[in-house]
Amino acid sequence: MTIEYDIKGMEEIERAFAQAPQVANAEMKKAMTRSVVKVQTEVKKGTPVFMGSLHNSIVTKVEGTGLSTTGTIGSSLTGIYPSVMELGRRPGSAPPPASALERWVEIRMHPENIKSVAFLVARSIGRKGIKGHFMFRDGLEKSKAAIIGFFDDCAKAIAAHLGGK
Repeated sequence: MTIEYDIKGMEEIERAFAQAPQVANAEMKKAMTRSVVKVQTEVKKGTPVFMGSLHNSIVTKVEGTGLSTTGTIGSSLTGIYPSVMELGRRPGSAPPPASALERWVEIRMHPENIKSVAFLVARSIGRKGIKGHFMFRDGLEKSKAAIIGFFDDCAKAIAAHLGGK
């Protein structure tokens, strides 16, 4: 015994499911891109003005597909400067190299003897430490609600494509 039944719209459903991976990938990438840009904006807002090179180095990257889509926000600068500015430096730790502070000293203090002043600033940082600015941590925290919204929109767009509400 055979029963045949013609489901109206079955061809549309088959096409929707065939395109589902591409739609899911596109929507996930869109949500992740919006998320990292939002965090990047908040991180930059929280980065003190005197950290111009750090502010300008904050970059994003989105990679992967579907549920494996990942987003990264960080600094393109090499060395420990970004992490020290984020987390701070403990009192009594090794001072930074004075040469790394010369440009900052020149811009902020305008002394006649930049090298000497940079040495004194480095020694002071080694002795007293510096407080962290936590711009990455705080930028992520300030972005959480928006990120949740971006991924809610993503889920709705995928469901709408598949015929859901």
